[in-house]
Amino acid sequence: MRLWVVVNPSSGHGEGKKRGPEAVERLRACGLDLEVVTSEYPRHIYDLTRALEPGKYDGAVAVGGDGTLFELINGLVRAHGEIPFPIGQIPVGTGNSLARDLFSDSLDSAVQAICDNHTRPLDVIRYSTKQSEAYFTNVMGVGFVSDINARAFRFQWMGMTAYALATLLEIVRPRFAHTRVWVDGTEVLNEPTLFAEICNSRYTGGNMLMAPDAKIDDGLLDLVVCLPMKRLRLLRSFPKIFSGTHLALPEVKFFRGRRARIETDPPKRLSPDGEVFDETPVELECLPGFVEVFA
Repeated sequence: MRLWVVVNPSSGHGEGKKRGPEAVERLRACGLDLEVVTSEYPRHIYDLTRALEPGKYDGAVAVGGDGTLFELINGLVRAHGEIPFPIGQIPVGTGNSLARDLFSDSLDSAVQAICDNHTRPLDVIRYSTKQSEAYFTNVMGVGFVSDINARAFRFQWMGMTAYALATLLEIVRPRFAHTRVWVDGTEVLNEPTLFAEICNSRYTGGNMLMAPDAKIDDGLLDLVVCLPMKRLRLLRSFPKIFSGTHLALPEVKFFRGRRARIETDPPKRLSPDGEVFDETPVELECLPGFVEVFA
């Protein structure tokens, strides 16, 4: 089996640089034929996939985090109009949230899945805004969640602690937006919110169980919306997200469907798979089994 492997040395605050060579050697040790390239700057993978010849490979692997996988998927679709072969991730990023649902959330388990050529179908969510169209596999945040991601980038050197610190700082001055949500063509919400999170998989930010019942192959997206809370209640309620019990809060609303539309006033920025760009309004659609993944 011949694989195209892209290593992101910046993933996981340098973890990609440290463990990337190990991952490559482990893959070669089980007899795989590899072409290895390195992502040297943000969006570089888009350029690398443009030069890739799909017919030469049996799959592609991202050695990095959720953002690296995001770039690989979007780079392949932009360059070739589809995902032409199975893809995989060796999770050496900060969050590695999707890898938990693929049961390949360690270097050992990810390498084993790839070496065994064990794949499964994965839904992908396509989203479109006034600015662009793209795809994500894990989650997209709107509002408070995206503000946390944007702030966490300033503390990247702190690892996962950056998310907790950024959350506390955002809680001090929560920003609300009047939000309208449609699911499968029906308006389900029209009121102020703190955030909305569109989920394909269960986890976000590493170990935050945002959508406990989400399935990566059910053809549906899970939508979690949080209504405004006072700062003290928000601070006390936040730990519930690690166990998934936040869905029982009266301020938290949950919806599920194939398609969704979200509008906010004022416009709020988006964070697909941990990246931060674009803003509402946004249209979303779950694409069942859009890609085969090593898992």
